[in-house]
Amino acid sequence: MELYIGEISQRVQVLNQNNSGKEANEFFQNDPKIEGIVVVSDDLKPVGLITRTQFYQSLGRQYGYDLYIQRGINLIMDDQPLTVDYYTTIDMVSTLAMARQQEKLYDYIIVTKDDEYYGAVSIKNLLLKLLEIQVSIAKFQSPLTGLPGNLMIEEKLKALIQKNQFSVLYFDLDNFKPYNDIYGFNEGDGVIQETANIITRNVQRFGRPTDFVGHIGGDDFVAILDHYEFDILCQGILDEFNEKVKGFYNETDLRRGYVFCQNRRGVVETFPLLSLSIAVVTNRNKKYYNIEDVIREAAITKGKCKVIMGSCCCTN
Repeated sequence: MELYIGEISQRVQVLNQNNSGKEANEFFQNDPKIEGIVVVSDDLKPVGLITRTQFYQSLGRQYGYDLYIQRGINLIMDDQPLTVDYYTTIDMVSTLAMARQQEKLYDYIIVTKDDEYYGAVSIKNLLLKLLEIQVSIAKFQSPLTGLPGNLMIEEKLKALIQKNQFSVLYFDLDNFKPYNDIYGFNEGDGVIQETANIITRNVQRFGRPTDFVGHIGGDDFVAILDHYEFDILCQGILDEFNEKVKGFYNETDLRRGYVFCQNRRGVVETFPLLSLSIAVVTNRNKKYYNIEDVIREAAITKGKCKVIMGSCCCTN
């Protein structure tokens, strides 16, 4: 969800362009916290900005006080401040703000709505909001794949129960632990990242814009669809995975078709190469009233996949 700059703007001190420097001076003197004053026209359109630093630098010049204190503030204001519409995204505003000249970097950003003055945003508040957004994104995303994590997945699943049609695709990497033990965590992370890319690419290619892909954690992923058109999608994912998996192994293991690794009891045994299982749960023939039932059905369906050698797709 995009945030607009108008949502974090605040009303700051305003003067009409016909006011004098004396009135600006009174505002700055009476409230040391005022960083700047927005200058507006008679029809409330912003026409300039006066910052505290700029104002007193001008007054401090030779004859500056006599020149500006009794005359219109249009003589001293910046007549080209950064002005943006309420519905400009915060990301876009931050880009524009950081592209300003050095002496203007910390000036207010003026916000308009329907072309009239609405408020202003300080650089401090803009940076704090950007940090808050980044923390929020990190909270909802998997740091390894960048895909939405469990909080977002749960929200999507709850909303899905109300749909007339839905398909939930659970992806699980088979024999990932022995691969990780033999080839190491870095290579294992690479497999997980590539699997995420394969799923995402095929959902974008064969799915719909409303389709959602999430990373449950470890080697488990989920795709949530509001339709039943998953056959071509699943086949595309399996075909690409089966091709890409060849690059995960050295020539010896790939030619042999299995690897040697200690099991949980410390006994060396053989394990098949990586494969991908897809358990599909739909409400085509059965109605679900809560996500727990969907998850339970997915676990049963995933069990069907586990008894099939190699990559496969099973439906409930």
